[in-house]
Amino acid sequence: MLIEEFLKLDIGKRFKVKINQAIDEVNRRGITDHSRRQQRLMKILDLYHVQQTILQRSLGPGRILKEPCEKCGGDVYCGFHEEGTFDSYYYFWHLCLNCLDADYAFSHIGQNQENEGDRNCPFCGEYNP
Repeated sequence: MLIEEFLKLDIGKRFKVKINQAIDEVNRRGITDHSRRQQRLMKILDLYHVQQTILQRSLGPGRILKEPCEKCGGDVYCGFHEEGTFDSYYYFWHLCLNCLDADYAFSHIGQNQENEGDRNCPFCGEYNP
């Protein structure tokens, strides 16, 4: 799948999930039993958050990692975005456009509180300048 196709993808329809209900369920209950259903919802929501982060901020998918996707062997993109004037908001993601596997993380760093390693991707450890 091309990045343009990914950005137009209706993730809820593709995975037969109502995104708003999934977000509400995860926010209300959290991850309680690590059931297959909860794990599936979390992966779908990671994919959704990656898509929305890229769309809302007009970003590219990130850089391609040397290591292929563990699930399908496709290319994995490692993305990073920083926002904020005083406090910093960091968005990290890994995305395979072949099998649509994704990981997403967000962190908030207070003003003048950035530490070494805060910009390292939590999934592969690579530094993001």
